[in-house]
Amino acid sequence: MKRQTFVSALGASVFLLSLWCCAGADRSAARAGAPARDSAGITIVDYGESSPKPSEWHLEQVGALRADTGDSVPLYRIRGLVTFPSGRTAVANGGSSEILWFDRNDRLIRASGREGEGPGEFRDLVGIHRLYPDSLLAYDAQLMRYQVFDSAGRFVREFHLGRPGEAPSNPEVLATTDQGGLIVRSLRSYDNAPQGVSRLGFDIRLYDRDGHYVAPVTSAAGWEVYKPASVNRVMFEPMAIPWGHNTELAATPRAVILADNYTGEIKKLGLKGVLERIFRPPPTNRAHVTNHEKEAAKQKLLANAPPPAAAMFRAAYADMPLPSQKSLIEDICATEDGGLWLIETSTMDSAPRRAVVLDPDLRIAGTLSLPNQLGIRVITHDYILGIWTDELGVEQVRRFRIVR
Repeated sequence: MKRQTFVSALGASVFLLSLWCCAGADRSAARAGAPARDSAGITIVDYGESSPKPSEWHLEQVGALRADTGDSVPLYRIRGLVTFPSGRTAVANGGSSEILWFDRNDRLIRASGREGEGPGEFRDLVGIHRLYPDSLLAYDAQLMRYQVFDSAGRFVREFHLGRPGEAPSNPEVLATTDQGGLIVRSLRSYDNAPQGVSRLGFDIRLYDRDGHYVAPVTSAAGWEVYKPASVNRVMFEPMAIPWGHNTELAATPRAVILADNYTGEIKKLGLKGVLERIFRPPPTNRAHVTNHEKEAAKQKLLANAPPPAAAMFRAAYADMPLPSQKSLIEDICATEDGGLWLIETSTMDSAPRRAVVLDPDLRIAGTLSLPNQLGIRVITHDYILGIWTDELGVEQVRRFRIVR
């Protein structure tokens, strides 16, 4: 789940650092790294101080998607990747308002869509998902419209999310279910957010394949945000705090996963909202935020502020309190087999990050180092697909083999 300077824009301006903290229950089981079951029937996987060191994996680049036909457009503003059992890959290319389709050899074979508001067209293509079993779901944030394409890239239908008396705020599809339904996260209104620091809440709900509301799954506190008292403007929005306390989200076709980025604790819920499993990591110390890092973070936020409001934002950032310690988890990514990768935050902007790999039972399977330029989008048993962004901001989709 990505965040921008403005919470309602859902971007990512939070810079974070390193994993492993927390406490546990049933320490005899924890020391062996074994799961314990409490009286409520929830499996707790609790790793104590004496837990064994996990095996080290690594990534080996084996390819890159090639848009090398004569009339192709470059990959830029990539907003999502989806793979299919046939070996095809779809890329949401926001820069051209197209969905680009690649064969199993990573060669471009066709493009779907264009800029516009008609069937199969986009004003703001921000994400795609596989719609089981073999269709593609695309979301247009400006039109708040979902469109379905078949496995050959042909437009099939469109719909909007609905709920009697309530429209979801800033909806984001986390995953689709085995029956083709949607697992959707929406933000609660920030209009009445108090001045100062608070947590912006979110709701997770189920919708059917036509966008009809089905049932709630869960609600939780989301991002730690700041609303300055010094800015007298009704439309001023709370801003995500760098290194703030957040709940990172992921989902599989059968579960929702919530991670506390401060403690490293992971909760896995079924689609009926029932807590099934808890992961508690080995303890560690959180890194401190230096004064230099605090100033650099605020300057980075200011650089992304709209020019007409730069003075207002400068005043807001000057007042924004920053944590003295960094969070532990930067992001979480669900795997196709129901496992999870915990992405630790790096100690420096240029430093590699570490991923802790959990199997579907939330047991540690291994760790590996991730290049800082790589944003992971698809994780299968054997390889990952991600967006590689170089120092000039040029994007490329690269494929890496997982070597255990």
